[in-house]
Formats: sequence, structure tokens, C-alpha cells
Amino acid sequence: MSAKKPDARPLARQLMAAGIPVVVVRQEGGKDRYPADWSSSTVARCDLSDYRPGVDALAFVAGHGLDAVDVDTKAGGSLDNLPEFPFFGETRTPSGGGHYLVPSSGLRQIVNVRTKKGPVGDYAGGHPDGTGRRLIYLPGSVRAKYPGKRYAEVEPWDVEGALAAEPDPGLVRVLSACGGPRASEERYVDDSPERDPALGLHPYARAAIEGELDRLRFLAADEWEPGAGWDHHTYEVACNLLEIANSAWSGYTHEAALADLLENAPTDRVWTGSNVREKWESAQRTVDNGGRRPPEDKQADERETVDPASDAFAPLDLVALLDPARPPRRWLWEGLVPTGDSASIVAPGGTGKSLLVLSLCLAAISGQEEFVGRALDFDGRVLYVDMENSEDDWAERLTDLGWTQDTVRPLAGRLIPLSLPPLRGLDTEAGAGQLRGLAEAHQIGAGDLLVLDSTQRVTEGDENSNDTVRALYNHTSSWLKARKVTVLRTDNTGWDTGRERGASSKRDDVGYSLLLKPVDARSGRFSLVNTKHRARGETAALDLVREHDERGVLTWSQAAPQAAAADVDLDFRMPEHMGDTLLVLSLLTDNPAAANYENDLIARAPLLQFVSGAGSELKRLGLELLVEQGYAHKEPIPLANGEPGKTQGYRLTDKGRAWVADADEWGDRLADLAQKTAERRKK
Repeated sequence: MSAKKPDARPLARQLMAAGIPVVVVRQEGGKDRYPADWSSSTVARCDLSDYRPGVDALAFVAGHGLDAVDVDTKAGGSLDNLPEFPFFGETRTPSGGGHYLVPSSGLRQIVNVRTKKGPVGDYAGGHPDGTGRRLIYLPGSVRAKYPGKRYAEVEPWDVEGALAAEPDPGLVRVLSACGGPRASEERYVDDSPERDPALGLHPYARAAIEGELDRLRFLAADEWEPGAGWDHHTYEVACNLLEIANSAWSGYTHEAALADLLENAPTDRVWTGSNVREKWESAQRTVDNGGRRPPEDKQADERETVDPASDAFAPLDLVALLDPARPPRRWLWEGLVPTGDSASIVAPGGTGKSLLVLSLCLAAISGQEEFVGRALDFDGRVLYVDMENSEDDWAERLTDLGWTQDTVRPLAGRLIPLSLPPLRGLDTEAGAGQLRGLAEAHQIGAGDLLVLDSTQRVTEGDENSNDTVRALYNHTSSWLKARKVTVLRTDNTGWDTGRERGASSKRDDVGYSLLLKPVDARSGRFSLVNTKHRARGETAALDLVREHDERGVLTWSQAAPQAAAADVDLDFRMPEHMGDTLLVLSLLTDNPAAANYENDLIARAPLLQFVSGAGSELKRLGLELLVEQGYAHKEPIPLANGEPGKTQGYRLTDKGRAWVADADEWGDRLADLAQKTAERRKK
């Protein structure tokens, strides 16, 4: 007599009686067959009549009052990596993991939950609007994916207890930090005039539509299964397309929106066009007549009346801010790159800033405790958007940094490099939509790192226009900050090597700006100077050395302190700005027609493009030191009639000229500067 097969129907009926939908997942042809409309299932539509105990699976739809923490032990997940929380039932999964039942939190599903302690698994939740939901299998269920194995009850499910309890605040806080967004805000109804059809789509609408469709195209790379993201991404895109179609100013119609959705949404044999249409119908019920505000009405939008009682506008708790137990600010790279904020590393082209950023990322993601003498604190993922380096460049750089297939393999899934992706400018709605799709697809959220290499390659507007930087912030940077993603971007300096190239507001767009300056090309010595910091970051320059170790591997390390000025000759300890001062001085003072040498050196920006990182007073002190050491001397600047004037200028001595001639590392820069200076004088 065969053993009785476990029957999950009694528990399923209990769940359904509590208002929680349960669906049948049938085994057909060696595969699990999911109901096409499972995410929008209701108890009234549930039908368990074709369930076969011991053959099929029963699963409840999360987000209806009951969620679950899904611990994935195959990937090293552990419940110990979450704070302690009450759960109301435990199931051992066929793969050896566990499902832990909790009250619904309002969070949608979160894939690859990882805390500071380590990996956990997934979170099965869902929004009331039907998006972001996940199936959780009942004890006794079997699946084709795990032949001969069952979901086994470890601790009985207390459905009534879970529904009567409140979500655990500690668990919700941690899950929210892992990227679990809550339900969306109230929708706007557009009442703008109809756009003339002869004008076609509004440019803003066209860019927004393209950005949404790109989100769908990114999904097509993976096969569908519950939780793969096809359902809620299709639903969200449908909602956004409907909002644009509901906006009279856009020139977009409902017919065009549905056609675009059907053409671009991913489908296969299981997830078909009928499922996409169901998402469209769900989006219609959710969006109703909601639309998008006209781009021209952006300022009016910001002045709109808000609900001061809403969480979005909750005031800060002043007492809590000063709680001695309040945790300190977290730094990805101590004192230099804060977690959840944005920073830029700025340097002249070819200095090696991209190599420094890549080295920092590899150190952080591989679990190293420090990088160049500063502590690292990072347990997230890195989405590395590289708009400058090809696959071959990446292969060479990883090899130069000492990585092999075996050592880099554990980083897969945490370091996500994109080489020269077809990304629109992040200062446009289309590019911002693409990036949001990438972030969703790769589960980039709070505590993760986004690298943008480089700023000028990820924007489409005029680099010298502050409007470009404002658009970058409005479309992309503000969204990333609200999502608590750490952003590290690279940027080039312009003629003024002490700041970013382009618009003056570039530096305003980041909270922290680090200037990478070559100090001594022969020894590979650099200085990393914090030129802007919003919080109590490191203000002293970090001296670092880039060199090859005994294995030939390229390394970065903290430079040993240099000897005091009194103990060494000038040419061995000269700061970079003083060396540059010598070069500019050698050009200017060789020209008898040059007027007011001192002011030229200190104030004339075009001639100071290589005098980097120092204020005018520091440059003046540098000139005085050159005089003290015998490399230059002061003399009156001649007037137009040839008589000595009252203004003192600086001129190189023979010792100074010899130093310039012998300083090989300045040769190319001196020649380049001489050429640029000559060109400007001709103009």
C-alpha cells in the first residue's frame, strides 16, 4: 500500500478564507505551468479543482496580508544576516532554503536581499495595485524543477496570527534599505490643451516613451518565471505609457501606447501577448485618467499644494537627530566617498582616474578592509557604466591589476560592468528611463554603487551649460539620491586644472569632489585632494603611489611622507604648483615685452592652465621660495619707455634655468605650454 501523498488543500482553504489568493502550479511536460493571471488573482477566481496532490503545487500570492522571507542557502543566504523578527510559520524548500511567513509590509518583492552582514535571499511581497508580487509555495507542494522533493513544514503556519500582527519595524527598515519601494503616490490629472496632430509627438514625450520601451527591451535577455520581473515591469511601463497618453500636450494616443507595449514587451511560450494585455487592463484600472504635467509647467508643479501629513513631507525629528545612539555617517571609502551620496574624481585626461576608480571598486567588492590606507565599508553591488573603455580595455586593465578568471569569478553578479552601452544622455528623460530600467533589472538600490565614467560621456547637452547639469540632476541624480544609491563619477579638468571642465554648476551637482593631481610622474606619485565636502569628510590630501609590484601587478598604495623642506634640495621636494610656476615663469620672463609678470603669473587664467590646485597667495609664496632658494630673483618690470618701473617681477636665475632644462618630467608640459602661450599671443 503506497504512502498517503501530502495534501496542501486544507491550508490553501484557510488562506483563501482569510482573503489570500491561492493558485495551482501544474506539472506538464516536465515543466511548471503557472496560471497566466496569477499576480492579479482574487479569492473569487481561485479554483483548486484540478489540483493533483503529490503532482502539482499550490502557492499563495504574496502582498494580500501575508509575505515571506525566502532564504537562499545555495547562494550563501542566512536568516542570521537579518535582524531578529517574529515569523509565523517556516517551510523548508526543496533546495535546502527556507520560507519564513511575516505580515505584509507594503513592500514589493526584492530579489537578492543583502545586508551588511551578508546575503539573505529574496523577499516575497507585493503592492496593493497588483505589482511586484511573488508566489510562495505551500508545504506538501512538489515542482518539476525539483523532482522527488517537496516543500516541507518545519513550523506550522499561523495564518490568523500573521494577519493580526503588525509588520516588524526593524525588518521593514532593513528591507527598505535593500531597495524595496512602496506604493506610488496619488496621480495627476492633465487638463492642458490638445497638441496639434500635425506637430507629432512632443519631444519630451518622445524621449520619455523611448526610455520606457528600453526598460522592456532590457528584460528580454532573461527567460520568464515568477519573480523575473516581466510582470511588474510590464505593468509599470503600461502605467507610464498610459499617463503620457492621458496628457493632451504629449500628442500620444492610447492606441499608440498599446501598440508600443505589445511590440516591445518580452513574451515567450508561457508569458504571452494575452498576459501583456492583462497588464495593460490592470494599468488602465490603476491610472484611470491620471496623466503627466506639461514640461513647461514644472515650476507650477513644484508650487502645488501638498499634504503636510504625508510621509514624503515629514519634518525631521530634531531630538532624534541629536540622539547619542544615532549611528554615525557611513562611508564607502572613509572620509572620501560617503554611502548614499554622490562624489566625483576629477583629473586631466590620461591621469589614471578611471584606473583608480576601478581599483577602488574591486577592492571594495572583494571584501578588502582598506584601500590606499583608508577603510572600506561596502557590501552591495556595483553597476559600472563605462562609456569610454571597450571590452579589450577591460580585459587588459583587469589583467594589469592582477585578476584572473578564478579570482574574478566570485565577483560575478556583484560587479556589473557595462562597456559602451547604447545609453542616452542622463540629462534627458529617455536616458534617465534607461538607467532606471537598468537599476531595476540589476536590483541596484540603497547601499549599492553606481559608477559613471565619465560625466561628459553620459550627458547630451552642452557641457558648458548649467542647464545641462540641472537637467542631469532633475532627471537622474535626484532619483538616485532618493533611492540611496552611492554615485561615483569621473570628470576631466579644463584649462583650470583645479576644477571640473565645463559648466560651473557641475561641482554643485555632487556632494564631494576629489581632485587627482600628479605630483611626480617618475615615481608614480599622486595627490587626491578633497576640494568639496558636504559633511565632515577628509580635508587633508591623500598622497598615493601607483606602481608595479614584484609580480608585475599594478597597485595603488599610500605614499610615504616626504622629508621636510629644510632637509632636501628644492628639485627633490618641489610641490607641483611650484614646478609649474617655474615653467610659466620661464616663458613669461623670457619675453621682454610681457607686462606685469607677477600679475600674469597669479591672475591671468589662460597662462596658468598648468599651475594647478593652489590659490594666488600660495603661488606667491611659491615664487618667494624660489627666490630664497636662488632659482629666481626679483627685478623691476620695465616701463614702455624702457625705464625701470615700480612693480617687481620674477625672473629665472641661471640655477633656475638649469633646473628647468634638467627636469625631464616637465619637458613635454613646458613645450605644450609654450605652444599654447605663443598661439594665444598671436590672437
